[in-house]
Amino acid sequence: MTKYFVGIVGSAITALIGGWLILSPWVLSYQPAGRPWIPATKEDLWMGIGVAFVSLVGLAAYSLGLVGGMRSRGVLPERPKRPRPVERPAPEQPATLEQTLAPLIQALLEDREARRREDREVPTERAGAQPEWRYATHPDETEDDRR
Repeated sequence: MTKYFVGIVGSAITALIGGWLILSPWVLSYQPAGRPWIPATKEDLWMGIGVAFVSLVGLAAYSLGLVGGMRSRGVLPERPKRPRPVERPAPEQPATLEQTLAPLIQALLEDREARRREDREVPTERAGAQPEWRYATHPDETEDDRR
């Protein structure tokens, strides 16, 4: 157990050192404000990011090892095991696309036939009539203007 605590503390201190490397160019003012980064700033920044990343990975690994060790010794309760999914019977075979669309196609065909019958049964008094829109008048239009 002690090895995990030493690893966690060492990783945490190393993460703080990485953070210091990232911030040091601005804290110590050797990076001029508003100027392009000097090589020392770039080196400190990238080195700090690398150190912080590696130490955070180590911190996570030591923490997981500590939790695992505590569970194995009975200090922490074991994780509840996930129940296995219940095997369900296979669902019925879904209808094929043709079976699903057949009622829709039938209804469309019947509708088309009904419309064709309506088009053939034009009333005789309207057989030679002009479209209704030709009779619409503007409020300012007179009878003479339409002729």
